[in-house]
Amino acid sequence: VDQSMCVPVLTRFYKGDTVAKELIVDRASIQEINNRQVPHKVVMHDRIENTRTELTAKDVQIDPDLDDSMFHPKRLGMSL
Repeated sequence: VDQSMCVPVLTRFYKGDTVAKELIVDRASIQEINNRQVPHKVVMHDRIENTRTELTAKDVQIDPDLDDSMFHPKRLGMSL
């Protein structure tokens, strides 16, 4: 955790005693939005499969007005 910003910059996920995945935040991508520190680039490393996934956020909104219907299971492609 970056103590000055209170942002987790490295998170490890374990499978038994082995580090299976690591989520790493690019510290340079952290921006303040509405008095909150928000990382805009993170990388998930799968240490078992030797793969990685990068997520880059371009337009971050804090507490936007969202209609509850957006989260209905059918709208999310889930069967009931």
